[in-house]
Amino acid sequence: MNGKVIIVLGLLLIVLGGFGLYFAYENASPSGATIAWVMIVGGTLVLLGGIARFMSQFMSPQHAVESRYGPTEIRLLVQAMGTMAAADGKITNQEIETVAQVYEHMLGSRIALKDVRSIVDDLGMHFDIVSRIESQRSRLSPQMRRLIFNCCYLVMMSDLVEERREKETMRRIGNALGFDNEQIADMIAAAGV
Repeated sequence: MNGKVIIVLGLLLIVLGGFGLYFAYENASPSGATIAWVMIVGGTLVLLGGIARFMSQFMSPQHAVESRYGPTEIRLLVQAMGTMAAADGKITNQEIETVAQVYEHMLGSRIALKDVRSIVDDLGMHFDIVSRIESQRSRLSPQMRRLIFNCCYLVMMSDLVEERREKETMRRIGNALGFDNEQIADMIAAAGV
């Protein structure tokens, strides 16, 4: 039960016990007075328990929303987007921001832009994302493979410049994910950017 509900229940018991006690004394009913005192004492204990639960919930650290994706999938997604950002040899702020936004959307927590830039710089143009994806492809669901491809396309288009090296990297990532060239062209056309 929620702490606030328990607090309200405790207050209700105390109030009802107070009314019961008033009427029990007015009617000279010792058994009614006993029941009323039990309600007041019980309500006080329930109220204290509710306050304790509420404070415990309030003071406990807030946990990020659980991701439905595993660490392998997230790592491949970030590596693929980082490779895409570095594909043309120029890593723009728009590409870094896109990677950070996708990461936040997927995991529910923000990553600093300087950390994203550091990750992308570490990957560089010569990171072999194709081998990495091919070795993990069997662990990726069809939806995750499509998501990785679409996110890479977002990174490619984030700076509004589509260069030949970026297109080639996009095709290589798509092939590594198990898509043929026709499927890749269809997914890019469906993006409509």
